Amino acid sequence: PEAAILSLAAQFPVTASCQLQYVPLAVPMFSEQGIIISLQTTFQVAGIPIPLPVSPVPFSMPEPASSSSSHLTLAFSEHFYTSLFFALEIAGAFNMTLLSPLTTNTMAQKIPQMGSLFQEDVPVVLQAVFRSSPRVELEEGKAALRLFLTVHVGAGAAGFQSFLSMSVDMSAGLLLGVADTRMKISAATIEGVELSLAASDVGSVPDAVLEEMFLPTIHREVPAQLNAVLSEGISLPHVSGFTYTDVSVLIHRDYVLVPCNLQLQERIG
Repeated sequence: PEAAILSLAAQFPVTASCQLQYVPLAVPMFSEQGIIISLQTTFQVAGIPIPLPVSPVPFSMPEPASSSSSHLTLAFSEHFYTSLFFALEIAGAFNMTLLSPLTTNTMAQKIPQMGSLFQEDVPVVLQAVFRSSPRVELEEGKAALRLFLTVHVGAGAAGFQSFLSMSVDMSAGLLLGVADTRMKISAATIEGVELSLAASDVGSVPDAVLEEMFLPTIHREVPAQLNAVLSEGISLPHVSGFTYTDVSVLIHRDYVLVPCNLQLQERIG
C-alpha cells in the first residue's frame, strides 16, 4: 500500500544534525522469489543533502546461497557503510577530544624541549580530526573500519594550542547486529595502528616515543567515542508498525545480508 511505501521513505535521524533517507530507485520487481525493492540511501547534514562518494560498482541483490525461510532479506553494499561514515564525518560527529593522563611535565621527561615551551605543569589534551574519509571494508565473516586521522596534541589549560601533530592510521573491527528496526554498529577491537609525526614545535620525536606516550589513549578513546556516536544504531528501511525478528547478519565480501521475519508491533494504549 502507498502509506507503507511512504513510511519506508521517511527521514530517520542518525545524529542530531544528520538524517538518512531510503529512496526507492525504481518500481518494485515481482518474481517467484517475491518482491525486490531497490533503495538508494541519501543523507542530509543540517538539512542540506550531501553528495556521497560514487559507488565503485553498481549493487544489486545478491542471489542467496540457500533457499531461506525468512520472509525478508535486506542487502547492504559495502558502499552503504562507507557512505554512512562519510556522512557522519561531514556532520562533524567524529571530531574527537581525547583526554590523556599526560601532563606537560610528564611529556618533558621524554621530550626535553617541552620544558622551554611550558614553565608550569598543565594537562595534555588530544584532538582528532579526519584527514581523509573513513572506509569500511567487508570480507567473508568480518567487517573493518579504516580510519585516517590527524591527532593534534596540545595543552588544555586556556584554549587549545597544538604543539605536536601526528598522522594516525588505524583499523577497527566492526560488530554488526540488528535490534528492532535498527542496525547496531560498534567498533570492537583495534586491529592495527600506525603513528607518525606530522608537525612539531618541540623538535623531532621518534615514532617509538609517540607510541609509548599516546597509543594507550588512542586505543582506548577512539573506539569509545566512535561507539558513543553509533550507540543509537542506524534505522533500517522498514514499514511503520512492523519490527524485525529472527534476524541473522551475514557479512560477505562487498556486502551484508540480513535475513529476517516481520512482526506486527503491539500497540500500547
